[in-house]
Amino acid sequence: MHQQDPDEIPLSELLGNSGESVPRVVSVARQGGFGAPSIQVAKKSSSAALSEDELPLALLIGTERKKECSRRKGKVEPCRKAPKRKCERMKAEKHRKAKKLQATSTKHRAEDESIKWCSLEHNGVLFPPEYEPHGRPLLYDGCEIALPPEAEEVATFYASKLGTVYLEKETFRKNFFDDFRKTLPVDLRKRIVKLEHCDFSRIREYLDELKERKQSMPPSKRKELREAEAQRVAHYTVAIVDGRKEKVANYRVEPPGLFLGRGDHPLMGRVKRRIFPEDVTLNLGRDAPIPPCPFKGHDWGSIVHNQRVTWLACWRDPISDEYKYVWLSASSHFKAMSDQEKFEKAQQLSKHITKIRNEYTKGLESADRHTQQRSVALYLIDKLALRVGNEKGEDEADTVGCCSLRVEHITLQEPNIVQLDFLGKDSMRYFNRVRVEALVFHRLREFLKGKRVSDNVFDELKVEELNDYLKSLMPGLSAKVFRTYNASYTLDKLLHSVKTPGPDIHSRLLFYNEANKDVAVLCNHQRSLPKTHSLMLERLRDKLEESRAYLEALKMARGKAQASPDSRAQVTRWRRPVVEIPEDCSLAERKRIREEAEKRPKEKQVVNMGLASITRGIAQTQEKIRRLEADLKTRDSLATVSLSTSKINYLDPRITVAWCKRHEVPIERIFPRALQEKFMWSMGVSEDFRFPISNVVSNDPSGAST
Repeated sequence: MHQQDPDEIPLSELLGNSGESVPRVVSVARQGGFGAPSIQVAKKSSSAALSEDELPLALLIGTERKKECSRRKGKVEPCRKAPKRKCERMKAEKHRKAKKLQATSTKHRAEDESIKWCSLEHNGVLFPPEYEPHGRPLLYDGCEIALPPEAEEVATFYASKLGTVYLEKETFRKNFFDDFRKTLPVDLRKRIVKLEHCDFSRIREYLDELKERKQSMPPSKRKELREAEAQRVAHYTVAIVDGRKEKVANYRVEPPGLFLGRGDHPLMGRVKRRIFPEDVTLNLGRDAPIPPCPFKGHDWGSIVHNQRVTWLACWRDPISDEYKYVWLSASSHFKAMSDQEKFEKAQQLSKHITKIRNEYTKGLESADRHTQQRSVALYLIDKLALRVGNEKGEDEADTVGCCSLRVEHITLQEPNIVQLDFLGKDSMRYFNRVRVEALVFHRLREFLKGKRVSDNVFDELKVEELNDYLKSLMPGLSAKVFRTYNASYTLDKLLHSVKTPGPDIHSRLLFYNEANKDVAVLCNHQRSLPKTHSLMLERLRDKLEESRAYLEALKMARGKAQASPDSRAQVTRWRRPVVEIPEDCSLAERKRIREEAEKRPKEKQVVNMGLASITRGIAQTQEKIRRLEADLKTRDSLATVSLSTSKINYLDPRITVAWCKRHEVPIERIFPRALQEKFMWSMGVSEDFRFPISNVVSNDPSGAST
C-alpha cells in the first residue's frame, strides 16, 4: 500500500470548492478491542469537535492564550505535579502536531489546481476475509485457556512470529502484550499478567498444519484456486477514467496484524486493527455509481468527488495515523505524466545549479548564523544527497535527515573530514566519511561547539524555512529534486566514462550494475543481507567449477577428434543426476525431492561426440562461464545495495534506454516488465540522449568518500 505525506487529505474542510462530500461516517473501535466499529454519523466539521491535537495552529495558540489569561485571573490552577520537562515535552508535541496539520492544510490548498479527470468510476477496495476462529488454546503456566475470537486472532498474529528476530526485541514484546491484554475479558486480564508465562505453541502448531496442508495440495487444485481468486479480484483491478480502462495498483486493504516497522521503531508489536468500510473514503465521479458496501450493516465512511486529485480511495493507518491511498498503476496515464514532469524538473535544475551553488557558497561567508546554517545544510543536501528531515514525535522512529541532525551524529576529523552516522529513512543506517570544503568544516565545528550530544546541529534552521528558500531559488525545487538531479547526472556521467563497456552482453550488464550501485550508495539505498545469500553464492561457485571442468574436457576431446579418422571423441563430464519431478507432486514433496538430489554425489557421464558438436559445446560453455562469472560478481557486490529504488524513483529512464540502444543491450535485461510499462513514455528516446550537464562538476561518488 502506497503511503504518502497527507497532501491530499479528503476531509471536507480541505476540499474547498474542489470536492463534495456526503455526511461522513466515522468509526470508533470497541472499548478494549480491535474488532468491528460502532457507527456514528459525524456532524459538520467544527473546531469544537476537534481534539486539541487536531486543532489548527492559530486556533491552538488562541486557546493557549485564553488559558494563560484564565490562569492570571485565578480561574485555572497551573499544573504543579507534573515535572517541568515533561510538561514542556507534552506541550511541544501538541504544538508539533497542530503545526503539522496546519502545514498539511495549507499545502493541500496550494496544490496543483488543474482538473485531473472528468469522469471516474471504480469498484471500491477489496477487504481481507473475516477472521475464522480455530479454537486452539493458549497455555498459561501450563494451563489451557480458551480465548474469545478477538483475543485469539491477536494471539495468532504473535504465534506467526515465533522463531523470528522480532521476538528478541523488548519493545515488540511489550507493545504486543499491552494490546493483547486489552482484547481479553476482565477475568482473563487479571489472570494473564506476564508474557513470559504465555505459551503459543498450540496455535503455532495449527499454523504449521495450515502451511503443510497448502504445500501438500496437488498442482491441479492450486491452479484451480488461483484461477478462482483471479476471477474474484478482477472486479477491483480496473478503473474507468474519462472512458478509458486503467489498471488499479493497490486495491487490497491491508489485513490486520502486528506492526513491524523498520529498525527499532517504538511502535513495533502494536496491533494494527482491521479496516472497515466506515474508515474508507471513496473518490468517484459525480455521475458514477457508488460501489455496494461488501459488509452487511456497514457503509462507506464518505464519498467525495475531487477532480483535482488522482487517488481512488483512502483511509487512516491505525498505527501511524497517516493517510493511505489507493492509486492507479504505475503504467497509467496519470503516473506517466507525473514521472515525466518529475524528471523534466530535475533537468530544469541544471539551468539553475551554478547560481544555487554560488549562492550557498557565498552564504558560508555570511556573518549571520542562520544564513551560515542554511548554506551548510544546502551544501550537504546537494553533495551527499541527504533528505531534509522532519521533526519526530515520541511515538515515531528516531530517523533523521539533514535539518534534524544532532551533535551525536557528526564527528569532525582534521583537516576537513566529516563523519556522518545516523538512521535515515526506513531506519536504514547512513554512514559516510567525506572530505568537505574547508569553510564547511569550519562552520560545522562552530555549530557543534558548546552543545550537548542530543542538541540539534542546525538549531536555528527550520525545515519549513529551508523548503521555502529552495522554492525561492527555483519554482518547485526540493531536496528530492536535488537527489533526482544528482542521481541522474551521476549515472549519465558514469555510463559515458567508458566508450566500450565490454565485449559481450554480460560484461556490459556488469558495467551498468556497477554504475547503478554507485548511485545507490550515493542515495543510501541499502537493504538487509538476504538470508539465502551464502547458499546462492555457493551454488553459483559450484556451477562455475563444473562448467570450467567441462570446458577443459571439451578442449581435450577436440584435440582427439581432430586426430581421429571419424572425427569423434569421448567427452567425460561430472554432474549431479537430473531428477524428474511428477506433475501432480505437491510443493512439500517437490522440496523434499530437490533436497535429496542436491545431497547425491556427482555422477560420471561419458558421451561420444563429433567434432562439430564439440566445437559448438566449447562456445556454449564459454558463454555460460562468462555469464556465471558476471552473475557471481554482481550478486556478491550488490548483496546489501538496492538498485531498484534508484531505478524506480531517481534515475531518468531515458539515460538507461539510450545506453541500451548504443550498446545493443536488450532493455528487458535492465528494466523488468513492470518498469517497461511504467516508463513507456521514454522508450522512443534517441541513443544520443544525455542528461543535461551544468558547468560545475557535480557529485562524484568515487571521490566523495575517504
